[in-house]
Amino acid sequence: WDLLETLHQSPSTRGIPLLLTSTTPSLLKQAEAEAASLGNHRTLVKPFDVDVLLERVQELIGPA
Repeated sequence: WDLLETLHQSPSTRGIPLLLTSTTPSLLKQAEAEAASLGNHRTLVKPFDVDVLLERVQELIGPA
């Protein structure tokens, strides 16, 4: 979480959307709450389907 907080505190990196991945679903539940409070971030449980990955990326940066 230190990295997320550091990125959020800096004006030059605050707006960078992040996609957080984990193999532990319960950890991602916590990550979703933390990430939501820090900006435009999404989470994804590994292993993941490529279509789901693309969907999350589109949520972050918009359609291609």
